[in-house]
Amino acid sequence: MGSIIFTQELDEGMELIQFRRKGTEGTIGDYFALPGTTPEQIGMKTSDIVETLPVRVIIRTKALLSTHKKDMPYYKDETTILEGGGLQIFSKELKHNVEIVKKTVTNGTN
Repeated sequence: MGSIIFTQELDEGMELIQFRRKGTEGTIGDYFALPGTTPEQIGMKTSDIVETLPVRVIIRTKALLSTHKKDMPYYKDETTILEGGGLQIFSKELKHNVEIVKKTVTNGTN
């Protein structure tokens, strides 16, 4: 089965994540995922990820959501098959309408 694509309004307070590959630290891009999503579920390899950035929507924003095809070849190496099946969120505006969620550390624990 192929991808399913739809639009949705993302409400204020909704939490998302963004995977950052080496070289993209300190920036917020156009692609997001739901917390709990693995890189392999949306077409990336875990070994390429240097940071998972948690963010919260602060302004209601329309986004394009798509499911990633299951068992899809990795775009950099078609002999590597990734899990797929995850939900990817795309919006050029969303990066301006989120805030980074800071994890607080209390007594040395999260």
